[in-house]
Amino acid sequence: MMNAVTEPVQSADPRDPTPAQISLMVDSFYSKVRHDPLLEPVFVGRVSNWPAHQEKMVGFWRSVLLGTKEYKGHLMAMHARLPGIAPAHFERWLELFDQALHEALPPEALPYTRYIAQRFARALQLGLFTRHHEAREPAPTFEPSKLNADSEAHHKDLQGVAAC
Repeated sequence: MMNAVTEPVQSADPRDPTPAQISLMVDSFYSKVRHDPLLEPVFVGRVSNWPAHQEKMVGFWRSVLLGTKEYKGHLMAMHARLPGIAPAHFERWLELFDQALHEALPPEALPYTRYIAQRFARALQLGLFTRHHEAREPAPTFEPSKLNADSEAHHKDLQGVAAC
């Protein structure tokens, strides 16, 4: 939620982090990333202004966690342009992010924030590393001629269960 001067307003739910806690969380996370042997190379040459990048990510997490709608970007497109990114990067990202959560948030805000972070990591991984045809089973074909036969077989199965 935003007020007239576009400052984030704290949620009434104590399970939601405050805007200040979100800033601390992002700062803590990127402090770790900038010293991490796996993740730091992903950012080298791509982020020239760390304060601006971190502020953008603060806006992203406030949008996600507090509904401020201040983030204007395309998360999937940004990650798709990163060469050499692999599932291991997301595993490490979650490890460091979880550490940052524990440093910046009160215990009551951890479960929801962790859940949201895991959902975003999973969605990005599915979008980046799963071929469309592997992501789900093919849709069954509809064959009207089999409808009655399938219905009758199912009905007989149910009668057998009821007789037991």
